[in-house]
Amino acid sequence: MTFLNARDRRNDIYFYIAAAVVLVFTALRAPVVGADTYNYVRFFTGESINYSGDRREFEPLFTAYNSVMKVLLFRNGVLYMIVNSVLTLLPVYVLVKHNAYNKPMSILLFFLSALGILYFVALRQLLSLAILLGGVIYIQKDGRYKWAVFLICGVLAYFMHTSAIYVFPVYVLCYFVPMRNRWIAVVLIVISIVSGLILKNLDIMKMLSAYESLNFSATERLDVYLDEELVDTSEFSILGILKKSIIGIFAFLWMPRKKVNHWFSKIYLVGVVLSNFFFEMQMVERMVMGFSVFGIICVTWAFGPALHKAEFKLKLVSYAVAAFMCLYMSFGYIRDCINYDPTNDMRMHPYYFFFQDYHDHPSIKYHFN
Repeated sequence: MTFLNARDRRNDIYFYIAAAVVLVFTALRAPVVGADTYNYVRFFTGESINYSGDRREFEPLFTAYNSVMKVLLFRNGVLYMIVNSVLTLLPVYVLVKHNAYNKPMSILLFFLSALGILYFVALRQLLSLAILLGGVIYIQKDGRYKWAVFLICGVLAYFMHTSAIYVFPVYVLCYFVPMRNRWIAVVLIVISIVSGLILKNLDIMKMLSAYESLNFSATERLDVYLDEELVDTSEFSILGILKKSIIGIFAFLWMPRKKVNHWFSKIYLVGVVLSNFFFEMQMVERMVMGFSVFGIICVTWAFGPALHKAEFKLKLVSYAVAAFMCLYMSFGYIRDCINYDPTNDMRMHPYYFFFQDYHDHPSIKYHFN
């Protein structure tokens, strides 16, 4: 769909097909596919009295949301998953449709990046992000009292999931802070790479523990992100570590000048920089999800007129880099899907649709017995 759309950019049918693929596999999966999925479905249907090992009360808006859905959906877990998928993916689709240069490419990047997996697992955070993205859409449409509406979205998002407490201020800051030169973005990415490698040699957990000890009640539910042990990066390839940075630098070098200072570009840059700083943290993808989601739009801008009009050698090198990164991500994605560990905590494999017999799925066998 990405290649077909590149030849016929005005035809949105390719985007609709690509978007439908993601929606089908997300909404119609068996409840055992994806970490936390079985927890929140069983909690919704009443089969379990707990959502997870965290016994603290939920954010009030999520509790209200669940209560309403139990009535509207007759406690049906399949309908619950379908509605959740539509509500969380719809704002992303709207933003892609109205902003991406190549819309199916955005969906491809969604699949190949960590976002594809996160949209299987992080329900409360995704609902919170959907509210914030709804506010972003309203800001883009320049509606009446747009900042009052956006503030309300920020408050609602926080009461859906507390991650909004750091995502919302970054959105506001990025809107008003200018970035006139693309090289600022490139330099910041490079600095964050070097700084991340330096932090690797420091005791990051002590720094995070010092923050936790302050006991900010507003962010206490985010402590689970900080409590995870650091991942073992000894077997990480340098290309794997630099993947986001290479894509980010490519995007900022080739996107149109007016897009460099775009609201989305600056939010995306924050996501790349934070990913480089904390690449050893297991939950870093969830922490930066609210920023990196804009990357699936910003990267497509690099394939616009500026690249088409470039000198042949520059164009050839740039397309070669882009093709290599796309193939690298694709092969990595396919390899991970083929050589999966059935005991993996992400519980993404094997994939079952909801209408298949999943009673012997590893998610049940290794996590619920």
